[in-house]
Amino acid sequence: MRILLACGIAVVVASLTGCAYVQTDARVSGAPGPLEPGRTYSLARTSLQATDPAHQRYEERVRDELAGYGFVAASPDSAPLPHYRLSIAYDTHPVSVGIKEGGCGGSGTNVANKGTDAVGCVPLEVRPTVGHGPYLHSLTLRFFDWANGREVYKVSTTERDGDEDATGATPYLVKSALAKFPYAGHPDWRVKLREVGADGAPEVVSVEPLAK
Repeated sequence: MRILLACGIAVVVASLTGCAYVQTDARVSGAPGPLEPGRTYSLARTSLQATDPAHQRYEERVRDELAGYGFVAASPDSAPLPHYRLSIAYDTHPVSVGIKEGGCGGSGTNVANKGTDAVGCVPLEVRPTVGHGPYLHSLTLRFFDWANGREVYKVSTTERDGDEDATGATPYLVKSALAKFPYAGHPDWRVKLREVGADGAPEVVSVEPLAK
């Protein structure tokens, strides 16, 4: 199940149709420098990641997207050495928010007073964020300069939906992470995508910086 936005209204649908879209957020830091054709990179992975099907799915999509920018995957012992070492990290976990007790005072703090001397408001209930889904999927790509090991660019994307399995979110996370490369001028971005084609590949609808 995927929770999508259709024409500004939150709806739950099985696939994207019409003007429905998936929304993701991206946060970036650093910049990888000029995007010269032929820039090379080598993927950094642990032995567990090398045999993990989920990690392989992310790697395949990242390679495809980077190829569109003229980047070329290379062996870590190639000559000359790659320009960048690229790490891929991802996560999925439930998201919940606390709903404070009515009448709790305080600005930015939950303070409960139930007629006792106790101070410190605890949520009366914990529930998923309405309209976004109970699961948060995230992806982080980090580019390190091969020569000195310094991190030169980092981008993280997030998406919420109703599916505990991140398989459906993977293409949207990768596509939005590399919707602009590099993202520049703002640290936070909102990306809207829609599903196109028989294979369900996402297409970028818009990329906008988020106001601070």
